[in-house]
Amino acid sequence: MTGHGEAAPHNGTSGDLYVRIRIKPSKIFTRDGFDVYTDLEISYSKAVIGATVKVETIDGQLEIKIPEGTESGQLIRLKGHGVQEVGGRGRGDHYVRVKIIVPKKISKNYRKLLDELDKQ
Repeated sequence: MTGHGEAAPHNGTSGDLYVRIRIKPSKIFTRDGFDVYTDLEISYSKAVIGATVKVETIDGQLEIKIPEGTESGQLIRLKGHGVQEVGGRGRGDHYVRVKIIVPKKISKNYRKLLDELDKQ
């Protein structure tokens, strides 16, 4: 910031002020330019039949629709929910990366239902 630094000795002109900013990494978000990424874990059944779920954004929680047939690793784009561009010209996007959680153990009834679905 020109002229906002410390004054030179003997009533000299003020120098320039330099500000160094360090951004601490988030545990929830990653950033690529103005775009933001998060991971969302969902159940197998929600991935198959679709669902409405809450996801954390930099502006707070949003409800999003998980389309039926969603695959693990698929990205869902939330347009305009990323980081504000310099000069206020717009915002990046927020991408939600879906991760399908596969249970380690299932009940006998659940196994039977999955076997029936597998036969179709």
